[in-house]
Amino acid sequence: MRRARKASNGSLGLVAVALIFLSGWLIWDQHRAISTARTTPGVVTATHVARRRKNYVPVVEYRYEVAGHSFRGSRVGPLSWGYFFKEQAEAHVRAYSRGQKISVHYSPEKPESAFLEAKVNY
Repeated sequence: MRRARKASNGSLGLVAVALIFLSGWLIWDQHRAISTARTTPGVVTATHVARRRKNYVPVVEYRYEVAGHSFRGSRVGPLSWGYFFKEQAEAHVRAYSRGQKISVHYSPEKPESAFLEAKVNY
């Protein structure tokens, strides 16, 4: 019985370390995306709230140009987290309206990869 508990505690420890590592990597990846992004003007084309699994995700569709090429995007942040409550996602999406001029942050290596809000989600 004691050996089973020790194995269980060891497994929980590995899971905790893995979760901490993953969280740190996700935060670092967001910082990297923000710090290397370039900015270009864009226009909001549509907004809505999407249901993804158990979360509500604010979606802002927009178009922008980089070096004469047109692109479309829909990510609000470098890592799009959802909200537990639909009202929270709706409030977030209300900050944007169709036709609104916006600044779009994009990757210079992959200009099709873009987002609107240059802030880290924890």
